[in-house]
Amino acid sequence: QMDEANSVYLESKNFGNIVENLENDNSPPVYYFLMAVWVRIFGISEFSARIPSGIFSVFSLIAIYILGKTVYDRKTGLLCSFLYMVSPMAIKYTQFARMYSLLGLLGMLSTLFFMKVFFFEDKHKKHLISYVIVNIIGTFTQYWFFFIILGQAVSYLVVLFNKKSFKRF
Repeated sequence: QMDEANSVYLESKNFGNIVENLENDNSPPVYYFLMAVWVRIFGISEFSARIPSGIFSVFSLIAIYILGKTVYDRKTGLLCSFLYMVSPMAIKYTQFARMYSLLGLLGMLSTLFFMKVFFFEDKHKKHLISYVIVNIIGTFTQYWFFFIILGQAVSYLVVLFNKKSFKRF
C-alpha cells in the first residue's frame, strides 16, 4: 500500500523533516514521531513497521474490556473485548503500518475517561487529566478524532438537559 510506504518513508526522517513532509500528507505528527523512535530502536522492515499496530491492538483489547466492565459488568467487558478481537476491521488495522490501531486505542481510552469524569461518582482529578491528555494525543494522531470528542459532547449535553435519558444512555 502506498499509505504504508509513505508511513515508513516518514518514519525514517528526523522530527523536523517529518513535520515538513506532513504538509503534503495532511496528517498530524504523533504517530510518525512514535514510529520514528521505534524504527531507530528496532530498524526498518515490514515486520518491524507493523509490530506497533499489533501492540496498540492488544492494549485496545484491555481498554475495551475495562470500558465494558466500568460501564456495565465483567461479562460485558469480556464480550466487548471478544467482539473487538474478531472484528474484521480491527484485524485489518492490526496488520497495517498506519495510525489506525493507535487511533482505536485512543478513542477507547477517551471514552473510558469521559465516562469516568462526566457520568460516574468516582470523579478523580487524574481521570480528568488523563481525559485531556488522551484527547490532545488523539487530535494530533488523526484529525477525525475530533468526531469522537464531538460525540462525547453531544451525549453529555443530551444527558445534562434530560436527566431521565441517562438510564437509557
